[in-house]
Amino acid sequence: VLVTAMVCAVLAIIVSLPRLLRPPRPVFRNIYATREMSFWPRWIMTPPRADKYGNVAWMDRESNVILLASDLKHADRADPLMAVFHLAWDKQAAQCSDDSGKVLAVVTPDARDVIIHVFSGDRGARTFPLGAGISEQAWRLAGSTNMDVSIIDVLRDCGVRLEE
Repeated sequence: VLVTAMVCAVLAIIVSLPRLLRPPRPVFRNIYATREMSFWPRWIMTPPRADKYGNVAWMDRESNVILLASDLKHADRADPLMAVFHLAWDKQAAQCSDDSGKVLAVVTPDARDVIIHVFSGDRGARTFPLGAGISEQAWRLAGSTNMDVSIIDVLRDCGVRLEE
């Protein structure tokens, strides 16, 4: 009986070990779960929200950070940012650059309550404060609409101001 109890305890520890040893969460990775054919869970990036007007929004719901890319010529749900912008990952941070390699924005894990609005071309990026819980609200609202609804309109409906 004692051996059975010890074996059960060891198995319970082994099974819960991946959850106990959770690595730090990289930006824009909102889900910690196992994927198909994998025993160990990992941080999974949720897909961005895109519209037919060339706007794409990556939303970090835990940190309340939104990376909004505008003026994209080829925005589609399959791989929206890769048409004009490139996201690179350096451990926990995300770096957004254009086709020429010019860095337009860097989002670090300590970023909180901010929207970073990135434009194609020479317009660069602008940063604005974001009210508490807006990225979660915008994520849900944008997910319930189709690509005909502008992401910028969704953000405005959530109370986001993109003007200075």
